[in-house]
Amino acid sequence: MKLIVEPATRPLTGTVIIPGDKSIGHRALLFSLLSVTPVRVLGLGDGADNGRSAKAITALGATIERDGNALVITGTGLLGM
Repeated sequence: MKLIVEPATRPLTGTVIIPGDKSIGHRALLFSLLSVTPVRVLGLGDGADNGRSAKAITALGATIERDGNALVITGTGLLGM
C-alpha cells in the first residue's frame, strides 16, 4: 500500500449527519474547539458529561450559544489553545 499526502488546496467544509449518542456528542464538543469557524451541533444530549465537556471548552476559550435545538460553538483554533 502506498500513501500519498498532499497539502490542502481549500478548507474542509460540509455537513456530517450521524446517529446521536453521548460519546459522539462529547467528541463533537471537543473537536469544535479546533475550529475558528462556528460549528453547529444539533441534537446534543443534556447529560452531565456533555455539560462538563461544554464547560471545559469554554474554559479553554470557546464560546457557546444556543440556537433552538442546536449549539453554535466558536472555538479557538488549534493554535489558540
